[in-house]
Amino acid sequence: MPLNLNNATYKSFTDFASNVNGRTIAAFGDDTTSVQGGGSLGGRTIVPSHNRDFIGNVRRNTSKQEANNAVRKLFRQSIIDMFGGESMIPESVKTAMKLEDYGKGKPLSARRIMAVKVAIDAVKAEMQPVKIDDAKARQMVDQSENMLGFALGDPEDASKASQLLMKYGDGLPGKSAQVLSNFIVNSMIRAGDPSVEFDEDILRDFADDLKTWDEFSLGDNRLNEVGKEFMKLQNDYIRQNFNVPKQFSSANPDVFKAMEDDANRSTWSINGKQLPLGSSKETVVSEFCSAVKDSKSRKAISTIFHQGTQSDLQKLFYKTVDPQAETNLCQLPGGNLFVSRDLVKHGNGITRTNDCQYDLRLSEDGKTATMTVTSMQDLTIFGAPADQYKIGKAIVTLQSTIDLTKDIPEVTDVKFAQTFTPNEIYKSA
Repeated sequence: MPLNLNNATYKSFTDFASNVNGRTIAAFGDDTTSVQGGGSLGGRTIVPSHNRDFIGNVRRNTSKQEANNAVRKLFRQSIIDMFGGESMIPESVKTAMKLEDYGKGKPLSARRIMAVKVAIDAVKAEMQPVKIDDAKARQMVDQSENMLGFALGDPEDASKASQLLMKYGDGLPGKSAQVLSNFIVNSMIRAGDPSVEFDEDILRDFADDLKTWDEFSLGDNRLNEVGKEFMKLQNDYIRQNFNVPKQFSSANPDVFKAMEDDANRSTWSINGKQLPLGSSKETVVSEFCSAVKDSKSRKAISTIFHQGTQSDLQKLFYKTVDPQAETNLCQLPGGNLFVSRDLVKHGNGITRTNDCQYDLRLSEDGKTATMTVTSMQDLTIFGAPADQYKIGKAIVTLQSTIDLTKDIPEVTDVKFAQTFTPNEIYKSA
């Protein structure tokens, strides 16, 4: 399982929880005075709390609340780090975490830690190869019908779907095999739709695509070559536009026009301040300019901080090959790990962008910016937006690190993360 689901901090929590009573409360040991950044224990251990705290204690004092919040924050961050971002955490894991209990001074029990471990272990199991016999195939087809909300009316059709799933899905990771089951069932249900083509050649080709799909966390070294090419593309784009005034806003000459145009179409987080979908362009741009003080930094960041950034991701999703190009992203090592289908060969892809979220964090010294673009993708049988054609969803994250000390700021690193699920869809409003 390529997702980094066994980091040291998470393991410290689960090791603790595995060796105590379920009602035991997690606390930090006394072997150091501070916890160092992010999801790191910074030398501390996780030990049973010596305070007389218990679940349901509504009168715990401020120091207990702060200690409980600190432990919960670290546990939460360790899981965010494993999945490559909070938006990447599967819903089953979020449910087990009980996110509504965070930041309220509540203690973290061993029982809650183990519930999260069970959910994460289930996520791991979903990406293990699965043997599909007749009983397993029928179970998966039933699951597809339940998820899609549509049934194959004829028992012969259900039997055919099972046979096709056994033929082409056996040995795929469980999650990928379920995507294939959804693809088969939905394509058969939509057989009368002139937009939907379905035969064994198409199915075989899609099963071959699914063999390469995977999930990965930020920093997965299989994506190094793809990251280097994205870094080159982003730096080329910054340099090409940096000194072209017409590419920037007339009202805000340090802000790229495309960012201003996209400002009310997405969700933004700028140095921790959340700006929901539909926030005015003026509000988003004002927050951006307030956070990024330097003119050249504003110009460089805003040049790649907008929906156009997704265009290169789409080259991966659609397996786009330009015979004239020196490098094609989908042909680089790791390029085939993304959720994808050959758009030219099949006339449609398997993904469609549903939403996108943008996050910008500046270092305390102002020398570095981290830009994270999280792309929510529908998995759909022929690229259509309507819910009845959807067979799952994917979340793909692109994170760029930008050195702001250069005369023309420069992207120095690009990382990716991806999760997908066949068990739910993004439903239209």
